Amino acid sequence: MNTIFKMTICALALTMAPSWVGAQDGKKEKKKAEWKMPEKLSGNAIIDTYLLSCDTLNTRVQEYNENITYYRVVAIETVDDNGQPVLNEDGTRKKEVQIVDDNNVVRNSAQVWQQYTDWILTGTSITADCVSIAAQTISATAELPKLGLGALTYAKYVKAGPNIIAKAGTEVKEIVASIKEQRASIRAYKKAYSESGELLDPSIDPSNIDGVNLADIPVVAKSTKDLYAEREAAKQAGSGIEVNLDEI
Repeated sequence: MNTIFKMTICALALTMAPSWVGAQDGKKEKKKAEWKMPEKLSGNAIIDTYLLSCDTLNTRVQEYNENITYYRVVAIETVDDNGQPVLNEDGTRKKEVQIVDDNNVVRNSAQVWQQYTDWILTGTSITADCVSIAAQTISATAELPKLGLGALTYAKYVKAGPNIIAKAGTEVKEIVASIKEQRASIRAYKKAYSESGELLDPSIDPSNIDGVNLADIPVVAKSTKDLYAEREAAKQAGSGIEVNLDEI
């Protein structure tokens, strides 16, 4: 083994060492996992495929995070054109139970359900990619010495791979878990309420619909005009979307 090659391997070993090496207090320094592609590919097919896979994964997770809309079930209290509360015949505040988005805009339950299903499938796909890409890590690492002195440049990118894979897997797992929890509320709503926000059957106990409590939900205020306009728009958005409760 010649001197240059020995120096390359030693430098590579230091580059691949854990981030806590050399810390003055002897404790591991936690750093936020970040991903960045090298300015140019290495020319090694195995390493480059791995780096490109990590980059694609990182982009998918970012888009997944940015494009998700979360929904919730709320009770909407309305006011008329004069700003006066709309009341029931018995004098109590009239409430309409609806599904709303992050901005409290009314959404159609069928449309929301379809989106949740799509997001869960996408999250499952990303998780599968994490497993597949992780399996490439050993092969990519083993190829580094073949780059000679170039190994010093690409080792840090290969090293960052497992970090971004783990981060992606954790984030997606948390998002999917949250979506499934919210989907249970949407399912309960779909079984118990009409799109106009009224119970389908007065005998239904909203505090326990398949284990979901829709009796204790946030209250949102809207004008009657806004509520009707949003509800009509939601109806149009959900037109033609069928939801089979037996498959939920």
